[in-house]
Amino acid sequence: MYYKSGFFYSLFSRCGPGALSVLSLPESLDPEGVSLLLDFMYSSRLPLSPHSVGGVLAAATYLQMEHVADTCRAFIRCRYTTPLTS
Repeated sequence: MYYKSGFFYSLFSRCGPGALSVLSLPESLDPEGVSLLLDFMYSSRLPLSPHSVGGVLAAATYLQMEHVADTCRAFIRCRYTTPLTS
């Protein structure tokens, strides 16, 4: 059985009187990054770009969506690491 962990997943796994009905995100998070994460949750597609990756990384880190944060870090490494040429 596969269990998801992290802040985001724990928010919506609770049932009963203490269950969360509203999630307020910090205003410092980039709305485009949060929007891309919401789209990703429904479509399983995350179209990262140099312009959006920072906002997505910040939102994913805040929500403890480690698999997404790792993907953003890998995108940044690949994008900004130039191979050595002779």
